[in-house]
Amino acid sequence: MKFRALTTTLVLFLAVTAGAIAYVCLRESPAKLTARDHDDALLWLRSEFKLSGEKLARIEAMHAAYQIVCEDHCRAIRDSRRTLKQLREAKATPPEIAAAEAKAKEVDAVCTNSLETHMREIADVIGGDDGRRYLSVVLPRIAGFDHAGAPALDLDSANPHAGHDHH
Repeated sequence: MKFRALTTTLVLFLAVTAGAIAYVCLRESPAKLTARDHDDALLWLRSEFKLSGEKLARIEAMHAAYQIVCEDHCRAIRDSRRTLKQLREAKATPPEIAAAEAKAKEVDAVCTNSLETHMREIADVIGGDDGRRYLSVVLPRIAGFDHAGAPALDLDSANPHAGHDHH
């Protein structure tokens, strides 16, 4: 009986230790994940559309410039959703809530339209049939976008909206 308790304790200790070590070794910071997502998207563009160095560099510069716009949109979306949530929790009047809902939808629409324009600009750089094919892949990923995070280019994902959260 004593041997069984000692063995069980040892096995549990080893399992918890192995789990903790795996967690520490395998976790990635949000900055690393964002950088990896960026690198993955560029790798996908380069390999899928056989982009030249010049086109890829141009798209990378466009993407870097758009990140600032994206961050502004994320901030506006967070703010509008926070305001809406606060009004609902405070049991604000229906007109106040309706106005906040309209503002949140407007901010979401600005983001979606801006993102679609950005995607079309990238398609123009890619050019021709490949540019049209690029749009056929990315535009459905932003149609019906719920702004819970950036639409991902993870083509293996069942969730086309996987990405960072608006925190």
